[in-house]
Formats: sequence, structure tokens, C-alpha cells
Amino acid sequence: MTKHYHTKSNLPNFSRINVENVQVDLESLLTENRQTLELLLRQDGLTWESLRDGLSLMENRLDNFWSPVRHLNAVKNSPELRKVYDACLPMLSAYSTEISQNHELYEHFKAVKQADNYTSLDAANQSAIDKALLQFQLSGIALDPAGQASFKQIK
Repeated sequence: MTKHYHTKSNLPNFSRINVENVQVDLESLLTENRQTLELLLRQDGLTWESLRDGLSLMENRLDNFWSPVRHLNAVKNSPELRKVYDACLPMLSAYSTEISQNHELYEHFKAVKQADNYTSLDAANQSAIDKALLQFQLSGIALDPAGQASFKQIK
């Protein structure tokens, strides 16, 4: 189960942050998100709504975990926290690149954009789809495998 550093009222609970466990907990969360994405993409009859909601759940889990750590690093930095924080940044960057270069996910977004019901979606949903497709392009989705590997190293 995903760890997060929020109270029931959704306010950060900084006292729950154990610096020694942050990196391991983040690795676990990223693995959980990868599994969630794989299950999501394997759904029969994947709809825009289930794709959107599944991705939102993943983003929220990561945000609920990382935001308090990021904030604590900004306002109450220590050598121990800085070391863990710096070790986590490449993990987060790699995860972000992995998601933004996921061809199967990209194909689902393209299919939603090309579907007949795209024009019947409200402006917010259309904008979310369009922005996601742009983000895929900016993240090198169209590059060949060597170009994508180079992009990942640069990022």
C-alpha cells in the first residue's frame, strides 16, 4: 500500500516523514504506479474516462508522497534530507521520462483524440488530451530508440 505524508484532512503531516525511508518508499510507489499503468493499459474497452481517472490516481499518489518531502527540503533542509532528496530526483526524472515516452499510452491518447466522441467532450477534457499529446511530442515520443535513449540521458 502506498505511503503518503498527509493527514485525513489532506494536510501534510511532516512528522510522518522518516528520511531514512523516503528513497525506498519512493521506489515502492513508482513500482506501484508502473503496475497500475500496466493494468490500466490492459483493460478491455479502455475509455477516456478510465484512462484519465487512472492517470490522475497515479499522479495524486505521487504528489501526496513527494510534495511534503519537497517542501520539507525547501524549508528545513538537513544533510541527511538533502542526500536522500538528491538521490530521489533522478528516479523521479526517469519515471517521468518513462511515462512520457510510453508508446502504448501515447497510442491511447491518439485514439481518444481521433475518436468520434472527442468533439463531444467538454473543453477541459479536450484540452487535457491535447496537452498530453503535446507533452508526448516534447518528450521525444517520435524519436527512434537511440534518440529516446539519448533524450533520457540528457534529461
